[in-house]
Amino acid sequence: ELFATYGPISEINMPIDAITRKLKGFGFITFLMPEHAVKAYTELDGKIVHGRMLHLLPGKAKVETEDSNAESTNYKQKKLQN
Repeated sequence: ELFATYGPISEINMPIDAITRKLKGFGFITFLMPEHAVKAYTELDGKIVHGRMLHLLPGKAKVETEDSNAESTNYKQKKLQN
């Protein structure tokens, strides 16, 4: 609800510990529009919510290279290329 006030959200991911079945204490929120994410970041980073300080980190887009999709190369060949 807190993040939804800044714009439409496309995805929320809140990891759960497999053993204790409790939230791990962090999550990932994806907004539909980057402008909404920037606004939420600037206004909520460092804010206290429910007695805990929010520390927001901006996400980074995944960069896919042509080599990462090649199935014929094994680990040793990939390491030699780097």
